[in-house]
Amino acid sequence: MTVRPPATYDRTQHGVLHRVFLVVAALELAAGVVVGSLVKGEEGTSVGVILGCSAAFFALISATMARMRIHDDGAALRVVLGPVELFRKRVPYASIRSVQPYETTVLRHGVGIHMAPGGGWTWNLKKGPAVELVLEKGRLILGTDDPAELVAFLQAKLRRG
Repeated sequence: MTVRPPATYDRTQHGVLHRVFLVVAALELAAGVVVGSLVKGEEGTSVGVILGCSAAFFALISATMARMRIHDDGAALRVVLGPVELFRKRVPYASIRSVQPYETTVLRHGVGIHMAPGGGWTWNLKKGPAVELVLEKGRLILGTDDPAELVAFLQAKLRRG
């Protein structure tokens, strides 16, 4: 089956791990309130503040892991994690040498942003379908729910490029 390349690309993949981070944040916040109220003095306050800060950290991680948007900005492919856009990447089309479908696993590739097995970087929210971009300098593996369409779009961009 041939996939007709779209004129532009804009897709959002939704993660699943962010819910775990949200639960951890809620538990830490509750523990901070309980400990802070049960233990008197500076120790109780300190533990409460530490757990509250840790809860805020996990809530922030949860927000960045909720979704990943991959979209065309005309001259480059943009990748943005979460509604809180702390992590983003711009890949100029001119820097892409080749593109192909790829498959990630949790044990080999993990989840999030990290070094890819064999070099380069992986950006994904869950295991499964992905696209491998071979770049001028390195490679990038992007998790996606529609690898065929992303590959077709990028190949069309490379032919025009």
